[in-house]
Amino acid sequence: MLSCATTEEGMFKQDLDQVYIGSGIEKYYLSDLPDWSNFSSEAKCNRTTPIRYLNFKDMHASYSLDYEQLIQYQLMLNRRFADYKKSTGRKTVFLKDESFLTFNVHQQIIGGGRDFILPKFNRIHLVWIDFALKSKAELKKLTTLMRSQKMLRGHPVFVSMCLSANEMDDFITKNKFSESGVKGISQSMFTPYNTDFSLDYNYSLDVNKLFKDKAVYLYSNQKTDSIIGIKKQIKY
Repeated sequence: MLSCATTEEGMFKQDLDQVYIGSGIEKYYLSDLPDWSNFSSEAKCNRTTPIRYLNFKDMHASYSLDYEQLIQYQLMLNRRFADYKKSTGRKTVFLKDESFLTFNVHQQIIGGGRDFILPKFNRIHLVWIDFALKSKAELKKLTTLMRSQKMLRGHPVFVSMCLSANEMDDFITKNKFSESGVKGISQSMFTPYNTDFSLDYNYSLDVNKLFKDKAVYLYSNQKTDSIIGIKKQIKY
């Protein structure tokens, strides 16, 4: 009775949106991390947002994209996926939409488009904020730092190994740091690849490649192997 009542069209109709012949760009993604392994041991946090990591080695070989372009590419791609999920209410991105979004980001990167706009200052003040996310005392110290005169010597840029790009924006706005012109570097800009496009043992970001010809200072009370290329670390 069930076989007679169920048409072939009805059996497959619900899956039609996922039936899609990919453009081939999918091979440039690394496998998704399981939820239980989506954490940062350095920042001591469990991330609430999954990150889609790109295969820097293959993308560099296929498209001759440099390290800075690939960092920006990964950031933009994760932003677009997050915005898609928010606007559609879905937890996943359909394959056809994933391919379209990736192609769109690719065209923007090739055309010089960037989500993270570099500050014009020659001196950059990176501020590692992860410990201020879960401690009122640390948040107070961060607020005091941002109001100090020494922060006026360079452009402030928050860094997080826990937050996604959109979560970083929310944190900056909620705590009124946007009034200081603060920019944000989220986990979406970290990669398991080094600048030679080889897989490394850590998720890292080489700020020398991102902030070319700029002096980069890191404000943090803890050392980190994930932020590479700083000129000096300053405790606060």
